[in-house]
Amino acid sequence: MSLWLGGGIRLAAQFVQKDEYDAKGQCLYVFATLTSRVADGAASTNSPFVLGILGSDPWNGGFPGALPKLKNVKSIKGRPVITKVFATADDVDKCDLLFIRSNEKKVLSRVLEVIKGGSILTVAESKDFAQMGGIVNLYVEERKDVGNAKFELNTDAAIKAGLKLELEFLDAAARTFPKRK
Repeated sequence: MSLWLGGGIRLAAQFVQKDEYDAKGQCLYVFATLTSRVADGAASTNSPFVLGILGSDPWNGGFPGALPKLKNVKSIKGRPVITKVFATADDVDKCDLLFIRSNEKKVLSRVLEVIKGGSILTVAESKDFAQMGGIVNLYVEERKDVGNAKFELNTDAAIKAGLKLELEFLDAAARTFPKRK
């Protein structure tokens, strides 16, 4: 599996299918490090970085421990990482990154409605999520026994959420909406 090459990043991570969520966990970590809030109201380094998960937690409550290549990850941008699992779209409250599991496709519109106006990096495992107003669609291209984690990015949705995406994040996307010039 490779996510980083030299000074840049490579987010099309290849993995054996059983390692899919380790690869996705690493992608989420990279997404978080390449995103910042535009507003001065960004969380202080004393407040935890909250990874919200809508649906079951594929890392069993231990997101940092799910990063085998990054075993010492205890913080993101100097903030301690905690995981918060939300049972329903209406339960979603403050978090920095919201990962929406594929089994929650039926409530994507509701999630976007609930978090509207918040500075939350939304990442879903659902086709067309970026086109419907989410920020990142993280998906897997399957080839025989190997998967390839890729993502699509909605830059307008990121701007509306008050988030700034680093150029490396934009360059690594398989597709961006609207199309970059």
